[in-house]
Amino acid sequence: MKFVTEKKFMFNELGKMLCNGEKFYFPVYGMIRRKKSVSAADFGFFALTDNHLLVAVLNPFDGNKIDNYYKIPLDIKYVKIRKTPILKFSVLKIYFNSGESCKIQMSKKLLIGDFTDQEKNVENFLKFFLKYAN
Repeated sequence: MKFVTEKKFMFNELGKMLCNGEKFYFPVYGMIRRKKSVSAADFGFFALTDNHLLVAVLNPFDGNKIDNYYKIPLDIKYVKIRKTPILKFSVLKIYFNSGESCKIQMSKKLLIGDFTDQEKNVENFLKFFLKYAN
């Protein structure tokens, strides 16, 4: 089993979701939570384009395989952003106009992989969503 993944792999996988001429911004490694269960979460890569949120969900047993790709339109109703006091995670809850929602948890500091821009990218990723905060 491999759990460590690398920045180069993240860039390659996020790049697979782009259309001609499209770019992604602020790529981060984090966790997407499902439902309200504490254990129902998947690790993955996240980035923004001008019109979409990109999500590449990692295989839970091999950090060098992607299980699913999602390209979600940025049709956002509102967001909630909070920071956990003890573990220093940022939690972004996005509510879409469709009625769907997702929760992304990320940390500026990582103990795995080669994610040298993680801190700066987390800050900019969250800053993008501030305009939707209520």
